[in-house]
Amino acid sequence: MFCRNCASELSEKAEVCMSCGLRPLSESKYCQECGAETSEKQEICVKCGCRVHKAAATGFNIDSNEIIYPSNPPKSPATATLISCFVPGVGQVYLGQTAKGLVCLAATFALSTFTAGIGYFPIWIAMMVDANLIGKKLERGQSVRQWEFF
Repeated sequence: MFCRNCASELSEKAEVCMSCGLRPLSESKYCQECGAETSEKQEICVKCGCRVHKAAATGFNIDSNEIIYPSNPPKSPATATLISCFVPGVGQVYLGQTAKGLVCLAATFALSTFTAGIGYFPIWIAMMVDANLIGKKLERGQSVRQWEFF
């Protein structure tokens, strides 16, 4: 892995580049896989063909086009499923789909209240399946959109 700011070679587990002091994916000057120069808008490295990863966005963002990139190390689909088993929508928050998870959590609460609990079960099952499948996509290295389901 290479730092996206200074192209120094890094350990896969590095949190900070020892050459420049920045997080490895915080900039967009170089490819993290081969160290080739890249532009800010570039999605695929033209030298090695790998997807150019970007730092995860912070804060609450409801932009439907926001892309969630796989983390390193990847978050566990099993953990996301288990979290959604206890609180529907929180597994999505764990995976980085914050806006979707919070909306699903609110919808679960509202639907459960208005249907005397009957509406809870379909959402509960859907959120567990969604957390598992989205987690597996991220684990395989695929990126997902903020509002992508299954």
